Formats: sequence, C-alpha cells, structure tokens
Amino acid sequence: MPRRQRRISNRLVSCRRLFFGNAATGVGTVCGLVVLLFVVVVPIVSPYDPTRLDASNRLIAPSWSHWLGTDDLGRDVLVRLAEGGRLSLVCAIAAVAGATVLGAVLGALCGYLGGVIDTVLMRVADALQGFPQVLLALLIAASLGRGMTAATAATAVAYWPYFAKITRGLVRQTRGALYVQAAVAQGAGLLYVLRRHLLPQTAATLFTQATMAIGEAIIFISGLSLLGLGAQEPTPEWGLIIAQSAGFVLQAWWYPAFAGLALSLAALSANLLGDSLRTNLGLALRTAFRRGRARPAGRLPSGTVLDGAP
Repeated sequence: MPRRQRRISNRLVSCRRLFFGNAATGVGTVCGLVVLLFVVVVPIVSPYDPTRLDASNRLIAPSWSHWLGTDDLGRDVLVRLAEGGRLSLVCAIAAVAGATVLGAVLGALCGYLGGVIDTVLMRVADALQGFPQVLLALLIAASLGRGMTAATAATAVAYWPYFAKITRGLVRQTRGALYVQAAVAQGAGLLYVLRRHLLPQTAATLFTQATMAIGEAIIFISGLSLLGLGAQEPTPEWGLIIAQSAGFVLQAWWYPAFAGLALSLAALSANLLGDSLRTNLGLALRTAFRRGRARPAGRLPSGTVLDGAP
C-alpha cells in the first residue's frame, strides 16, 4: 500500500476509534449528528415560517401536516425547534469557544510567568468561581440587557476561569521541560514559546473539556431565555419555547415535551461525547508516549524529571 494511502487509512481508523471507540462514544456521536442534521436540514426543507402566526391552526396535535404539532399561535413546532436549536447551538459553541480561548491565554500567561500576574488573575478567577455559575451568568446577563448576545457573553464570562485554571496547571508542568528551556536559551520570545511548546500540550485536554462544557452551555443559555434574559419574541429558541409552553402542559402535551426532549438530547450527546473523548484521547496520548511520538510534559525522553522543574 502506498505511503499516502496508508496514512489516510490510519487517520480514518483513528477517527473511528475516537468517535466510535465504545458504546458511550458511539451514542454521543450519533445523537450529536442527529441534532446537527435536525437543526440544519429541517429549516431548509420545511414549508413553514417559524415566526408566521396562524390562529386557525392553534394547538394542533402531531399529524402528517405538522409532524410535531403547532403551538398556541399556530406556528409549526418542528421548524421552530429546528431554528431554535440552531440558535442555541451556535450561541453555546461561541460561548465555550470564547471562554476556552480567553481561559487558555490567561492561564498560559499565569502558568509561565507566575509572579504578580499569576496572583492577580487567579484571585479574579477565584472570585468569579466563588459565585455559582448560574447566578453569575444571571447577574452578567441582567447587567448587559436582554438578548442572545448578552446570554452568550454571560456564559463565556462564567466559564473562562475553569479553562484558565486547567491551562495554568498544565503549563506549570511543562515550562521546566528541556525543550522549553532550550528555546528560551536560543532567544525565543514569550509568544513563540506559548504557541510552539506550551499551548499545544493543553489542546487535547481543553478540547475534551470544551466538548463537555457545550452541553452545560446549551442549558445555561436556554435557562437564561427561560427566565426572560435571553431570546425574545418572535425569535425561536429552546428555552423560550419551553417557557411559552409551560401553560399548555395538560392541554397540548406535545408542545413542551418535544422542546424538552430536543434540549435534553443535545446536552446528553455533548456530555457523552466529551466524557468518552477524554478517555480515548488520554489513551491515544499514552500510546503516543510509549511509541516515542510525543514527550510527556516536563520530562526528558528517558523519563527523568529535570532539575528545577516545578
């Protein structure tokens, strides 16, 4: 087999093991793909407008014309859930991505430089983590005003200390490694050392933690919309749909049931996938260490710890 084909085959096998390595990973991957297809395909193929009112079709039970029924204003529940899911997922991913980038940068600076910068930033992170994340997000969203932008920013601010502390701990383990000291001795600057040697060591851990955080972020943002601080009418969003359907639990069970099911499925898939990726990526890194393809943070190839390493 040619080298290129063998390389492609190995990457496909690695991806299969990563996303279908065990039952939990497979379930999380399949559920995630179902949610993604749902929020992308349904708004394209559906003939209904998610914001168009139709008083003559109020609270219609699921049927061939409306697969998940209609809401109290005659709007199709299926297309509204798809549009709302797309908005919730985009905002949750944006919030987690922003928190991850901000936390990784600040945590790397704290772990590598130490001193006053480390003390000040970590005390700020401790102060933010002293509040329950839900309460902190509520306070920030209320101060920024209603809307999905405020809900996304509030979620990112509530999460960045978590990623900053993870990155700080990993960087502190790596900064005394021989290859880092060699780069500094050769005149490498702070940005080069962080980008080339320190931050790549944290990529796998941050990726798995961010994947798990997406599920919580979806619930956070939906919860803010549920309380009136997120999406506003007529914008469809899972939390807002659940809030609007609360008064019709007995009259139209399908209205809140399918909204809650969509939210639960998205959060469950993110948690299962993130938890399984953490295990599989850890196994892949340990295998790479044994084969000599990677170097454990803060250790020489022979396995001896450097003198003066933290």
